[in-house]
Amino acid sequence: GCFFMPVCSKCKHEVAADAKFCGNCAAPMPQTTNLVGKCINNKYIVTKRIAEGGMGEVYLARQQGIDQEVAIKKLHRDLCSNQKLVDRFITEAKSYGKISHPNAVKVHDLLNVNGELCIVMEYVKGKTLTSYIESEYAFSQNQVIHIALQVADALATAHDAGIIHRDLKTENI
Repeated sequence: GCFFMPVCSKCKHEVAADAKFCGNCAAPMPQTTNLVGKCINNKYIVTKRIAEGGMGEVYLARQQGIDQEVAIKKLHRDLCSNQKLVDRFITEAKSYGKISHPNAVKVHDLLNVNGELCIVMEYVKGKTLTSYIESEYAFSQNQVIHIALQVADALATAHDAGIIHRDLKTENI
């Protein structure tokens, strides 16, 4: 079963992660939740979806109280029934939490949002290395060295903490 069980929004009964209807009241179950416009955990107001991939979606949100932008990475609901993927997602959140480096994102929270697992993390404003490459930006040799050294230093910090980054790509830089 799923580590985080979804809950029916109508009767609050727990349902299987892949259920189309609630087994208690027969209410239809959404297969994924669009978080835009929602307030999560009475703390984060989701303003827009900023990315989507095979494992989930990433949203931009504003943290109430301190008025700070955060990113919320949500695991797709249908993947929640795969315990191995759920464990990997939780491990990812815990791993981020062990790293303190200026070139690595900070994790703020791990949440269950109506049966969907979410990591709340620092939002880094700016362009990704992918967007620079796609625009055919001409990097100087010094810029390439500077970027490579920052990535290598952050990875070394992770490795020192016993963490291997399993998703190193230009979209994450």
